[in-house]
Amino acid sequence: MKRFVPWLIAIIALLFVALVVRQCRNGGAANYQTTTVTRGPITQAVTATGTLNPVVNVQVGSQVSGNIAKLFADFNSQVKAGQVVAQIDPALFQATVTQA
Repeated sequence: MKRFVPWLIAIIALLFVALVVRQCRNGGAANYQTTTVTRGPITQAVTATGTLNPVVNVQVGSQVSGNIAKLFADFNSQVKAGQVVAQIDPALFQATVTQA
């Protein structure tokens, strides 16, 4: 049995070396397939879940509260500093003035 083990290891090593040599000879050149670019229908769609965060988050507030009568900007609209975004309904304030 002791004489059999070294021969078995030698045979396995020779088989391994032969396999490596065979792979090196066959794998010398890679096969590439090329084609021209064409337009066509989308065959694969990617969907993902997650959370989107804005680059800049701005808190908007007013000095008085009330119902909004007119809205001059929509969600994701670009606005500039000082631009009127919404107009509060003046009916409540007009009623307070007329009562006084």
